[in-house]
Amino acid sequence: MTKSSFLERLFGQPLPEFSRLAPEPRAALARERIPDLHFFFDEDRPLAERRAPRRTLELARALLAALAPPENGAAARAIELRIVTDLLLREEADRDQNVYLGKLFTRRLTHAVPDVIFQPISTAECAAALEWARERQVPVTLRGAASTAMGGAVPSDAGLTLDLSRLDAIEIDERERVAMIGAGARLRTIHQRLAEQRAGAPFLSLEPGRHAGRLVRDRWHRAQRLRSRPRHRFGEGGRPAAPERHAPAAPR
Repeated sequence: MTKSSFLERLFGQPLPEFSRLAPEPRAALARERIPDLHFFFDEDRPLAERRAPRRTLELARALLAALAPPENGAAARAIELRIVTDLLLREEADRDQNVYLGKLFTRRLTHAVPDVIFQPISTAECAAALEWARERQVPVTLRGAASTAMGGAVPSDAGLTLDLSRLDAIEIDERERVAMIGAGARLRTIHQRLAEQRAGAPFLSLEPGRHAGRLVRDRWHRAQRLRSRPRHRFGEGGRPAAPERHAPAAPR
C-alpha cells in the first residue's frame, strides 16, 4: 500500500481530487489546514525529529516542558506544533520593514536571528512563556506584523521571539460599544468586523496588514506625549496665561 503524502494527509483527499476543486474551495481548505509556513515547513514533525542547532532544540524542549504538563500528551502536541525551529523561518524574523538592516547589523553587530519562536494562542501561554524566559534569563522579543521600520520587532541577542499573529480574536460588545481585539488581529479584519456590526472604526490606517498590537503601543506612546505637553489657559482680556502642566502621578 502506497503511503500518502504529507499534503494528502493534510487535506484528507488525494492531490488530484484536491486540484480539481474550484479555486475558492481549494483556497479555503488550504487556509483551514495550513495555518502558517511553520506548519508547512516542519510537516507536523515533533521536536525529536527536527533538525536544528543544539541551542535551538534545547530551548524548544525546555519551553515545551514549561508550557505543557508531561501527562497531557494532546496539549503538549498542540503546543509543540507552534514552536518554530526551522532555520529559514527564524532567519525571516531578523528584520522588519527597515530595508537598511543588512547582515552586517543582523549577524555581526547583533544576534538578530532568534534561537526559537513561539506562537501563543492565549494570554496564559504568553505569561507562561515570559515567566520561563525570565527564569532562564532568555532574551524576549515581541513580534506582530513586523511593520515597524525601527527594528522594534527584531532581536538584538537572539533568544525567544513571541509571534503574536495567532492572538487574532475580535470580540465586539454591541451594547457597550466596546471591542476586545487580540494583539495579532489585522486591521483589515478589524475594519471588516466593525463594518458587519455597523460600527465605525475609531481610527484609520493606511497599512491594512498592520497588527493591532502595534497600534495599541503607538497610541499609548502618543497619549503619554500628549499628557506631558503644556496646556494653555487664557486670562483676562483673552491674553494667554502661564502654561500649566499635569502633575506626575503619585507612586502606588
